[in-house]
Amino acid sequence: NLRNGPGTNFAKTWEVYKYMPFKKLGKKGEWYKVQDVDGDTHWIYGKLVTEKYKCAVVTKEKANVRTGPATTFKQTDFSPVLRYYSFKVLEVKGDWVRAVDQDGDEGWIYKPLLWIP
Repeated sequence: NLRNGPGTNFAKTWEVYKYMPFKKLGKKGEWYKVQDVDGDTHWIYGKLVTEKYKCAVVTKEKANVRTGPATTFKQTDFSPVLRYYSFKVLEVKGDWVRAVDQDGDEGWIYKPLLWIP
């Protein structure tokens, strides 16, 4: 849950899935002020945040997820994914990103279709 202030007494602004990326703007106590893919600001509890790996989110209406880093590779079984679908970044190869979602589904997405802060 993202909130409009640094505490559980503040209203929820957005409920996101695992691996949603944010840009860290500040901190108050155990809460981080963050910016999302659309430029909106929220607060998130610090224990829900990690810097151990990068995350990515789809910025277009939909994005194809492929079995390899080129349009010549076939789409995965869970492709296409919709805007705001989030991933953990595993590898970047040129203009392609190999990523995994919260269910463990993996594939390659064209980098210009993603926001990776």
